[in-house]
Amino acid sequence: MSTVTPAAPTFKPDRETESREASVPPELWFDRSSITVDAMVTIEGVTEEDWWRYAPEGRICEYIDGVVYMPSPATDEHQDVTLFSADILNGFRYAKKLGAARLGPAVLKLGNGRNLEPDIFVVPVDPASSKAPAVFVMEVLSPSTRANDLGKKSRAFREARIPEIVYVDLAKHSLSIVRRDGEDYVTESVTEGIWKSRSLDGFWLDTTWIWERPLPDPRLCLEQILAGPPL
Repeated sequence: MSTVTPAAPTFKPDRETESREASVPPELWFDRSSITVDAMVTIEGVTEEDWWRYAPEGRICEYIDGVVYMPSPATDEHQDVTLFSADILNGFRYAKKLGAARLGPAVLKLGNGRNLEPDIFVVPVDPASSKAPAVFVMEVLSPSTRANDLGKKSRAFREARIPEIVYVDLAKHSLSIVRRDGEDYVTESVTEGIWKSRSLDGFWLDTTWIWERPLPDPRLCLEQILAGPPL
């Protein structure tokens, strides 16, 4: 059964539609080309094995507890901010000899039945000995992903003990940082000034960079980051 949320009304197929859907070839299960509204498409009843076999590799398509989540294609602004942040993080991880930085739709496997594709994540240097599958996650919120990013995905990240998750809210011009504090998680909101990471030692951002249009040169921003935050 397929549903479309939240920007379009929920769609529940009747028996005739369900019968027709049952005959659709598996390779077409994840085709959302006919849906033009900014919406999250969810597909229930797909096995994890079929998700691995048929999910498209060139776009975000996540699997959480038996449900497939497919957001609308990313906007130019979403892509620009994601790539800007990824350029900085990738350069930083090379300079500091951290684990690899990855961009969605690279899969971050949190456990059985939980295969997420964050916008950006940094894996541990030695994944086999790490307590969490990633040391840092960043999500750039959009209308079709906001509810899922801040709901099911956030819970999944916390249950996987990801040390730090950063949400870039383009609509509100703010960062929301969710990080481990002992056995619990705390949330911090940053709307201006300098933000310093707790999980990536020495990494910081001047939040004004993210809201500049056009975005600044990430190479120049990285130089400032490696030199240390302003006093």
